[in-house]
Amino acid sequence: MIQTVSAKTFHHSDRGLYYHVQDGNFFPTKWLAIDYAFNRGWTYAEVFDKIRCCLYKDLSFDFYDWTKEPIEPWDKILKDRLQWFRDNYNYIALAYSGGADSQVILDTALKYKIKLDEVISFTTNLQGLGDEFHAHLNWDLMQVALPVLKTANLSDIGNPPINIWVMDDWDLLKQGYSENYVFNHSSRTYEKYGTPLCGIAVETLNKQGILIRGSTHPTVLYDDKLDKFYMEIWDTDNFICGNQTDNKRSFFTSPEAPWVHAKQCHVIKNYLRQNKLFSFTGARGKDYRRIVQTLLRARVMNKKSPFFSKHHIGSLNITRKAHAFAKRMYKIYPELFKDLIGVNNTLLHGEPLYKYPEGVLMGRYYLE
Repeated sequence: MIQTVSAKTFHHSDRGLYYHVQDGNFFPTKWLAIDYAFNRGWTYAEVFDKIRCCLYKDLSFDFYDWTKEPIEPWDKILKDRLQWFRDNYNYIALAYSGGADSQVILDTALKYKIKLDEVISFTTNLQGLGDEFHAHLNWDLMQVALPVLKTANLSDIGNPPINIWVMDDWDLLKQGYSENYVFNHSSRTYEKYGTPLCGIAVETLNKQGILIRGSTHPTVLYDDKLDKFYMEIWDTDNFICGNQTDNKRSFFTSPEAPWVHAKQCHVIKNYLRQNKLFSFTGARGKDYRRIVQTLLRARVMNKKSPFFSKHHIGSLNITRKAHAFAKRMYKIYPELFKDLIGVNNTLLHGEPLYKYPEGVLMGRYYLE
């Protein structure tokens, strides 16, 4: 059963992703952590040397031995991880986009017949954008996610209902483009990949249920001075606007199961070392993503949409999709566009928000 649900508000529950300056105080956004540090008399360099983010106020990543590769094969780790959610929660929903990360979770459920109680997807349907632009904006859902769901044997996983949450009201964005909302509920001043779908408040059919998200891919880098590979986790690695509600859980990268992310990183590290890819610096580039998808993700979506490219453009460092959306917003709803620009230019201790560093480090750990 597939049905649509109209989104009514942005999320205001901030009990997933937290920011801190390593002194025991936690804040729901990076802006509040930055403000706190500056008010303590810290310099700009001191603030951005100390600021970190974490999930659920849990700092256990810092105490995990990332140099040891888990011995279990990747497929078993995937199965055990999903089974853990099934065993520990009465109701589990999957946030499914058709992308490689959520696809491997769905494929794991289907392969091992692990029941899902609900599947949730997201789409945009805003007046004035037109059918052609909506076709590109919702490409993943219409060309990948829905065809997969319609052809998959969902009876093997309990025939979960499929709910598509729709952002269909321009005024909904006014919440996300307000100074109060950004400072207190969002560490991003704009949506760099398109419309801010991940910011809308969703509810599972069972309000006590959890929503599993495909966060996040491994980012493995090489230190030529030490001849060692290491990995990094950033809030911009699919966590901002994704883990800021307490009913969402990260599948691959979470403090209660660090070995899942560790295995991902070691699989990539082993491949890079075996193939002598020591100068492989494009950890978020196309070639690197191809390696990750080949080794760690089962199926990869068809990327024919002209807006799929994640190449960043413009002074705000946004993608083609987000840039195209902003241009159309300017024509259709100029007052809303003014709100967006206004938020980006809001001053925090004399500096506009958009000029602050985009990402905040969760952790940097050596794998060898």
